[in-house]
Amino acid sequence: MSRSAVRIIADVGGTNCTFAKFDANGALIEQSVNTYLCSRIASFEEALKGYLSPDENIHSLVIGIAGPVVDGACRATNLPWQLDSFAIKNSFAAKQCVLLNDMAIQLHGLAQLNLSGKFPLQIGQPSGKTTALIAVGTGLGEGWMVQHEGSLVVGESEGSHADFGPRNEIQSELLTFLRRSHAHVSWERVVSGSFGFANIYRFLAKQGVPATEELDLGMKDSEFGPHVITAAQRGCKRSESTIEIFISCLGAEAGNLALKLKSTRGLYVSGGVTHHLMPWLQKRSWFLDAFCDKGRFTEFMRTIPVHIVLDKFLPLRGAASVTKLEDRS
Repeated sequence: MSRSAVRIIADVGGTNCTFAKFDANGALIEQSVNTYLCSRIASFEEALKGYLSPDENIHSLVIGIAGPVVDGACRATNLPWQLDSFAIKNSFAAKQCVLLNDMAIQLHGLAQLNLSGKFPLQIGQPSGKTTALIAVGTGLGEGWMVQHEGSLVVGESEGSHADFGPRNEIQSELLTFLRRSHAHVSWERVVSGSFGFANIYRFLAKQGVPATEELDLGMKDSEFGPHVITAAQRGCKRSESTIEIFISCLGAEAGNLALKLKSTRGLYVSGGVTHHLMPWLQKRSWFLDAFCDKGRFTEFMRTIPVHIVLDKFLPLRGAASVTKLEDRS
């Protein structure tokens, strides 16, 4: 029996692994999208085998992963998986296997984003060629892209693991609190689904901030986010304060990224956590206040367009465009 050759893309985060197929024209086959919980799977290869049908083999495979990719291999940052593109290609007899940092594929997707796929927080005055992206999911990702001589150049960063920098007294106290249990406090410890909500909430509990809905301080760090968001929606002061600090710190680091890159073409915020924070991003000024709060460069920061990415298929579309680029090479 002949087997059909398929083009597959995979988005490997710290919590979920999502697969999809594309047709010969590079269009996403939405009914092919399937997501697996990484915690229930031993390896990427196991997930891929589960996704493939018995009558399919792989023509090409593009994988985006949350972690540093070096020489076609990566040990995931927030996941006990190690991927090697050469080994995966041989194991599945694929014609092609490309492994990229997840921010790289998101940036390729960003280049195709239409108006309905984004929400403007700050219109600004777009100029130049550099765009920055910060993504909040299980971890915190950062990257950039430049339009150069008709081509797109993308670059990922591990800047979220740089030292956390507090902006005010309460954040300074948060840093002191976290230093008691962590030798190094990075931005990801404060702004991420895995650590941020838990660290901030426990800190505020220690500070005695009142709560109408007390959360179990002993639950897993990664479980805090949904509970904090739900409690905040019901008016719990401690949970809403947690979200305020979370969003303010996200805005501050987004501003740092935009300032360092001089991303006058725009700053985009993506990621699953971002979607859950939309009610506060839309109605509160916490993000933009922190984003623009750069001393003598405050007015300059107000000229940078800021958008929230709404398109949940951004990484998949980006991976598809990488597939098309590889096909032409």
